[in-house]
Amino acid sequence: MCGIIGILSNDNRANLSLNYVLGKLKDRGPDDQGIWSDRHIQLGHTRLSILDLSPLGHQPMSYQNQRYWITFNGEIYNYLELKGELINLGHTFISQTDTEVLLAAYCQWGKFCLEKLRGMFAFAIWDREEKQLFLARDRIGEKPIYYWYNHQNFYFASELKGLLPLLSQKPTLDPIAVDLYLHYQYVPEPLTPLSGVYKLPAAHYLLIDYDTWEIKPQPYWSLEKIAPVTGNPVELIRQELDTVIELTLRSDVPIGIALSGGVDSGAIAALAAPKYKDTLQAFSIGYPGRPPYDERAEAEGLAKKLGLPFLDIELQTEDLIAFFPELVAAMDDPIADIAAYGHYSVMKIAKEHGIKVMLSGTGGDELFWGYAWIIEAVQLTEQKQNYLINQSVPSWLSSSIEQISKHPFYQRLSLSRKNPSPIRSLLNQGIKIGKMNLDYPQQAVYQNLIPDFQIAIDYTQTMFILKLIDKFKISRKHKFILYKCLLLEVWYRQLVDPCSF
Repeated sequence: MCGIIGILSNDNRANLSLNYVLGKLKDRGPDDQGIWSDRHIQLGHTRLSILDLSPLGHQPMSYQNQRYWITFNGEIYNYLELKGELINLGHTFISQTDTEVLLAAYCQWGKFCLEKLRGMFAFAIWDREEKQLFLARDRIGEKPIYYWYNHQNFYFASELKGLLPLLSQKPTLDPIAVDLYLHYQYVPEPLTPLSGVYKLPAAHYLLIDYDTWEIKPQPYWSLEKIAPVTGNPVELIRQELDTVIELTLRSDVPIGIALSGGVDSGAIAALAAPKYKDTLQAFSIGYPGRPPYDERAEAEGLAKKLGLPFLDIELQTEDLIAFFPELVAAMDDPIADIAAYGHYSVMKIAKEHGIKVMLSGTGGDELFWGYAWIIEAVQLTEQKQNYLINQSVPSWLSSSIEQISKHPFYQRLSLSRKNPSPIRSLLNQGIKIGKMNLDYPQQAVYQNLIPDFQIAIDYTQTMFILKLIDKFKISRKHKFILYKCLLLEVWYRQLVDPCSF
């Protein structure tokens, strides 16, 4: 994780400097920092050294007689393969970094280099001859780029706390973004919670010509356009996991894994351990009293079986309360994920033990249907398509059923064993129809199965406050909305107006 920042300006009166804001990105890159500029642009970088720990990895880095300059955050996993291909095309290299390979790839193929990259990345490249700034973000969006612009200036950074000091005015909250946040627990890109500040979407690039000054992100990859894969799924997944682990574990520093009791991180650890157990370490978290959802025992048992050193940390409620403002301040965006403190804590203990690179199984349950509600969502989506094709439920009736099925009394009846089985089956069918949301035929059934998402739809903030005033207590289903509101308030004040906090 490195920090990137830059200013592109066609305003000769602009007198901004990156020197005083680069320190705000120090946490992203504690090992080195640098600034490069010409009459049009300033590029800044803070470095976390992973590949080639020598000064040859210093950024901003240049290539081809200083025509191209880059500031880069991330890692290109297949850089050795690309390097060999580029050497055959006549390119030469002076370092062992993936940064120099990325620069050479852009020099050789331009924007089409993105089709060849495997990795997590956010970078900006300035072409001095063409006077063009090229920014790009990886396919899944692991590494961020935030930006703001007007007719004369374009600012970008890997964190909002590095971008905002460049702005002449404090941005206000965007009402549309706040509404999306309360529904989804985060703000979908390209929006951010702040008006006028954007996030470059995943799998997009932005090419800014200094003379035309057009700011229009373009996609270079889409999950929907991937060709179907045929074959034995077990063999294909195992082969792909083996390849991914081999690529991602290319590092000149020690590596750790965030290990839970689940299949996702466990599979990664089991595949990586035989080859890397001399350098691989496992880390986990737990809770006081070891409740059923504490997975330390399973994680430690697997680590011992694989011969991996194991360390864990027990999370305390009072520690979270005391640390909450700092946790929120560390977020680029407000993300109301109840697992945030756990993720932060496991990375913190890894850092304390000298680990800079961490593997995890995050996303495995979603991808392989590890949650029961995802399986239900797939089944309901298929049933929804059948209902719509056969038009077996009139729209007026489906809307009525949806409203009735949400009533607590209806739901209690559907579960009551006092009702005959045919009646319960009929009532449950009504609940299924309500979950399908037939009024929106193009929408797959997914997040509307999550209670917190549904509550955000059913209750506006005003209704929520009125209910609090009326009852003088917070019911369990309202607690998460309150948490989201509190998190957003702390995040905004810490970021935009810390003196008021």
